[in-house]
Amino acid sequence: MSKESTPNYKTVTKRSNQEHNLGAGAKDVVAYGYDSVSGKWYALHVNSLGILGVNIISSALPTGAATAALQTTGNATLTSILGAVATEATLSALNAKVTVCNTGAVVIASSALPAGAATEATLQNILNSQAIVSNSVSYNDDNFIAGDSPATHDINTDLGRNATSYSIANTGLNDLQVEISHDGVAWTTAITLPPNGSMNEDKISIDSIRVTWVANTSYFIRAS
Repeated sequence: MSKESTPNYKTVTKRSNQEHNLGAGAKDVVAYGYDSVSGKWYALHVNSLGILGVNIISSALPTGAATAALQTTGNATLTSILGAVATEATLSALNAKVTVCNTGAVVIASSALPAGAATEATLQNILNSQAIVSNSVSYNDDNFIAGDSPATHDINTDLGRNATSYSIANTGLNDLQVEISHDGVAWTTAITLPPNGSMNEDKISIDSIRVTWVANTSYFIRAS
């Protein structure tokens, strides 16, 4: 019958100042880590759940990783973008300007015609040319005022000859006076034409017609 051995405890030292007692036949294993600076071994510690605590003293960033400097630059850029974003205050200011532009009257003080644009004179020349082609000429003034008087219409120049007939109508609200010239020099006695009045002649020779203002009105003349 074998004699039961008495537990024999021994001290195990692993090049360290720390000592650990291991019982004979014990199955526990102690893990050590080596400190290359001090040249010593130290036991690794875990928490109550057996999780090893790791303290990373240094670590190299992978290629292309963001650094503190780059992140600072990124923050500055985001701040700049944020400053450019419209706020309620800036939108209100813009809205006020749009409202003023929308409700305010726009007055064009002057405007230059583009190169080659038709003017009143060139349009009148076209009308005169059409009159020659159609063998008649017409004149009208929708707002005949004192500053327009007297208005002399040279039929011979515009038609290329003396007209053989004419008609004139007072289309306004006041009287006007009409004179006829057969040679562009001598004039007939002025005839007063009342509102909505008209006069015409044919089989005669007419060089020019002169209209004189009495009060604001309008008229229409045709000669052929």
